[in-house]
Amino acid sequence: MVRGAFEVGHALQDNRNERLLNYRYQLLQLAAAGERFGIVGVLLSPIIAAFSLQLGGVLLFAGVVSLFSGIATQLLVVPIEWEAGFSIALPLLTKGAYIAPQDGAAVRLLFLACALSRLAHALADIIDGRHWLRVIGLWRPSRS
Repeated sequence: MVRGAFEVGHALQDNRNERLLNYRYQLLQLAAAGERFGIVGVLLSPIIAAFSLQLGGVLLFAGVVSLFSGIATQLLVVPIEWEAGFSIALPLLTKGAYIAPQDGAAVRLLFLACALSRLAHALADIIDGRHWLRVIGLWRPSRS
């Protein structure tokens, strides 16, 4: 119920045509491009370094910084996620008496988890090799 209410919060943000939500979509596209550049830069930097150590180092640095664009983007959109949960969905649930008063603390923790889940996923992607294979188009998960 909490996750559904959280998504309803996003739907209401979209219905209100909130600028921050529109920026979120654009930022996520930019982050995806940054990650693609980053992984290619990291993979090509040793080859470039064989010809020019300085250029290889710059490419490696730029690549590593770009790899973190997904995390930076998710950090920037946490306020949008927070608003969807705590400013929109939580009042709907409490005013509509959909949650018992004694469950309020647990519901708040679940909204916190919802608000931070994309950031946590982006942090996990840094160490997930499958994510990087997907970014450069070398792996597609099977649909079963």
